[in-house]
Amino acid sequence: MTIMKKYVIEYDSEADAAYIRVAKKAKIKDTIEISKGVFADVDKKNKFVGIEILNFSRKKTNMNELISKELDSIAVAN
Repeated sequence: MTIMKKYVIEYDSEADAAYIRVAKKAKIKDTIEISKGVFADVDKKNKFVGIEILNFSRKKTNMNELISKELDSIAVAN
């Protein structure tokens, strides 16, 4: 059984950046560039907090596919 958590998706049209937040009150310890213009935020335990996608309108990002990968369960190693 898969349990879906709530995700908050924010879009800044002026910056053309999308941010997907999976943890409400987590403090960001580090930001890691995972591909060109795509950044993952992690907390002090290296748990995934959110992802920022720059130049969002120019990318062909399938939001449903991205969220369905359960990104909040990914731990990023230093």
